[in-house]
Amino acid sequence: NEKVTNELGALREESGWLRNQVVQMEALVGEKATLRREAERLLEENEKVTNELGNLREESGWLRNQVVQMEAENDSQRMQVRDLQEQLAQQPAADSETFEALRREAESAKDFKEGLKAQAAEANRLRELHAALEADHGRLAMRARMEGDRAHQEGELKAQIGYLVEEKEALCRQKETLEEELSTLSAEVESLQISSVEVEEMRRLAEQHAAERGTLDAEAARLRAENAVLVAESREMLLRLTDAEMRLDAADALPLEIALPGGWGGAGADGDPVATNGSARPAAVTAAERWVLHESALPLETPSISYADRIFICFAELATGPLAAAAAANVRHRQRLASILESGDAARAALQAYRVHDSDRRGSLEWHNGQILDFVEGVFQQQGLVPPGEGPVQAVFERFAEDGAASHALDARSCVCLTDALLRGSLFLEGPGAPPSPSAAGSASTLNAFGSAALGATSPA
Repeated sequence: NEKVTNELGALREESGWLRNQVVQMEALVGEKATLRREAERLLEENEKVTNELGNLREESGWLRNQVVQMEAENDSQRMQVRDLQEQLAQQPAADSETFEALRREAESAKDFKEGLKAQAAEANRLRELHAALEADHGRLAMRARMEGDRAHQEGELKAQIGYLVEEKEALCRQKETLEEELSTLSAEVESLQISSVEVEEMRRLAEQHAAERGTLDAEAARLRAENAVLVAESREMLLRLTDAEMRLDAADALPLEIALPGGWGGAGADGDPVATNGSARPAAVTAAERWVLHESALPLETPSISYADRIFICFAELATGPLAAAAAANVRHRQRLASILESGDAARAALQAYRVHDSDRRGSLEWHNGQILDFVEGVFQQQGLVPPGEGPVQAVFERFAEDGAASHALDARSCVCLTDALLRGSLFLEGPGAPPSPSAAGSASTLNAFGSAALGATSPA
């Protein structure tokens, strides 16, 4: 017995280690999802920058059109100066003063022509600068308006020269703005290059994590297989330990001369020793432990169960009948409780709660003194659920306690089965709209694994 206890302790430690491995694997999965979201965000930012570059190209085309218009205006002004010179050449010199005035006007026109040439050279230089900025994918955000008086009056050459000077100053300011924007765009391009490197690094890390995830999945599958073997071995050891305890309890209850080798006392109909007096409680608890170990872990979608091969419970009838209020109050906890019920953890917790409520170790709980109702409320509150009222609990209790004189009390197994029926009835949903439980995809294989021994004499729904 001590060896088996030590082996069970070792198995519990190994099971805890396996749970830690699974938690670490889930953390890696969460980290991988975070990296994927960050990569998607970087791709969206890259697309936004591409759209901004397209807008800058459109603005560059607009600027090119403005420069072409300015050149056309300069050509028109050159033609006006040429016409003025021809008029001056045809007009006879009336007197020296008139000739001098005309000469001054010609010099002014010549100066204006030189200014126009300078403006054309400046426009060509700006066109070259614009082409260079477009080749470097620079941001051109210049929106200039060319304002001024476009009326060409022959006698207002000074006003036209002033207008051209103002345009030259405006072009200089635009040049400075373009240079500033060029430096800004260069910094942005460098930042985008750095971001691309970071994206590549994140993609590499994501591929590495995917490869590690595949390795971890394979390792987890191997560990699950080993865990299944260990669980089967632990169940077999627990059965052996339970049988040994029952035989020891039966031997302690028999007289010394009967408890000698070769005689373990009488046996019941199922081959187990008959429990007498002090062994009543261990036998009842042992039956509950066997039920928890072999028959409790069934899918939540199971429509009905035949408890102890004699008490048929249909969970759809409970969910729409006495447990309708509890089902409505606890529907939001269905996904969380599904895995607890299907793994048998809920039944084990109910058995532990039974041991707490059976303080006098009688092997049963009674209804008239409130023990069974307190036990049911404790199990529901332990799982964070709203317990059903006294009426619904009594309706289900009467189906478990239908054997005459003993109807005021339930043994350990019947108490655990009662809580299992109440939990499943409070969480049962039927129809095509019912959401599947976490293990719904493997419910068919689970039922086949349990077999007829686990389901007992379950009647059809």
